[in-house]
Amino acid sequence: MTLRLSILVLFTIQLSVGHLVAQTDVKIKKSKFRLESKSDEAYKAAWKNIKAAEKYFDLGPGTYMEARDFYLKAEGYNENRCSPQL
Repeated sequence: MTLRLSILVLFTIQLSVGHLVAQTDVKIKKSKFRLESKSDEAYKAAWKNIKAAEKYFDLGPGTYMEARDFYLKAEGYNENRCSPQL
């Protein structure tokens, strides 16, 4: 019985820690986002998508997929970016 209880406790701790590690604060600084080689219209559209994504992200786990969609739209603004893990 104690072995089962120990396994259950360890499993519960692992799930709790995994959940805490997985959550991050996705914030993008406007000054680091703008590219000089792109038009103002493209920048404004991309930044608008970033702001919409942040609003959805701040609402919580139920809206992360909507936030992801907006982040992916904004991602197209910079073709030299590192690939995000979304």
